[in-house]
Amino acid sequence: MTSQHAMTLLALAKACCIVGGLSLGAYGGVALSFVRDWDTTYGQDRVLQGAAAAVAGLLLLAAALVLERTLHLPQPDDEDDDAPPGAATAA
Repeated sequence: MTSQHAMTLLALAKACCIVGGLSLGAYGGVALSFVRDWDTTYGQDRVLQGAAAAVAGLLLLAAALVLERTLHLPQPDDEDDDAPPGAATAA
């Protein structure tokens, strides 16, 4: 994988995290706001559709977090080994 491809995927993962979180919150709020209207004509439909959209947002958020975690680079264990000779070290 090239570095450009990895950066593109990381940007996509971060954007999907934001969109997934916003849709989860927005559609979850819509579903919760119509729970008291469950017995009306369209109340049940709105609750179920809002809950389904919130679950879709949750799945998008989870997939984006997994992608972002997959693209995470590990930190080197010991950075002093890479220091040039005579370089000052932090104590």
